[in-house]
Amino acid sequence: MTPPAVPRNDRPFVIPFFLPNQGCPHRCLYCDQQLSGGRRPEPLTPAAVAAGIENGLSSPRIKPGQRVEAAFYGGTFTALPLERQARLLEAAAPFLAEGRLSGLRLSTRPDALTAEKVAFLETRGVTALEIGAQSLDDQVLLRSGRGHTSNATSRAAGLVKSARLRLGLQFLLGLPGEDQASRELTLTQALALAPDEARLYPLLVLEGTALAELWRRGEYRPLDLDQAVRAAAAMYVDLTRAGTRVLRMGLQSDERLERSVLAGPHHPAFGHLVKAEVFQTALIQALSGRPAGRETPVLLVSPRDLPEALGPGRSTLAALKDRFHLEDLAIKPDQSVTRGFFIWAGQTFPVIGDRDRACIEGIR
Repeated sequence: MTPPAVPRNDRPFVIPFFLPNQGCPHRCLYCDQQLSGGRRPEPLTPAAVAAGIENGLSSPRIKPGQRVEAAFYGGTFTALPLERQARLLEAAAPFLAEGRLSGLRLSTRPDALTAEKVAFLETRGVTALEIGAQSLDDQVLLRSGRGHTSNATSRAAGLVKSARLRLGLQFLLGLPGEDQASRELTLTQALALAPDEARLYPLLVLEGTALAELWRRGEYRPLDLDQAVRAAAAMYVDLTRAGTRVLRMGLQSDERLERSVLAGPHHPAFGHLVKAEVFQTALIQALSGRPAGRETPVLLVSPRDLPEALGPGRSTLAALKDRFHLEDLAIKPDQSVTRGFFIWAGQTFPVIGDRDRACIEGIR
């Protein structure tokens, strides 16, 4: 069955299931070997999928009318044995038939997709495919041990788009051999693929990986936090302007990750830092072009945007006061301001742009 096309900015509620490293053909340079070295959770069963969906559907976080999807993350789903794929997907079939689930999403590698595999997934209710592109620079992919080229990502993305499934691309920032030119190449090619969704992750050095050995020998230097935030902000802005919803930036923190990180730009609120960086850039541009009047200068923002507008520890407000010599400057919430916009000196400004403004709400 061919799923109906859905609006690019229609954000679903996702019920996640994890298949850590299952189906992966080999380990990439940065991959945590502990996940594939025997100490992994029990294999996900169809019964566990059905129970998990039933439990997820009772969540009070589901908004009225919101689409609900089940998702399989953490491995290369389309490289699993076909029978195992079918059994996991069929566990969700009753919920799709009843209309309680609107679709399924999977994450996979670009070189693990074929037209036949996409057709198989279509008939089982899959509506979104997230491809682990990581980079679109072939030299970076080679040095990272990905085992595929950027052409594999372009081909896989074309298969997903041709099937009218939602296309997601996942990127890692700070891979070995990556520089500013490499990131610009990746962004340019990503925009050409027109993904519906994207995820941006800073690369971390984890214990038990080949990357950790390179780092110990001084042969790899990760991005620092400021560099990673700026790199993610640049991609976030351009992807959002193009209509791509950025679903997440930064890894979800957990106890095991905290124990495993040796180096790199790890922060539990990485996405917040990126949004604050984007907001600060927009505020500086607005204040530079339109001076405040005689009254006390006030920036008005949506209440939901206030934390990003103020910046971590109110750092953006302090920076603006210092830069523009506005000791009385205030940033205040106002219910009348649309999220993703702000008002300064009587004029309304967008944080990113006036196209696909709903995308601005896409980052968690």
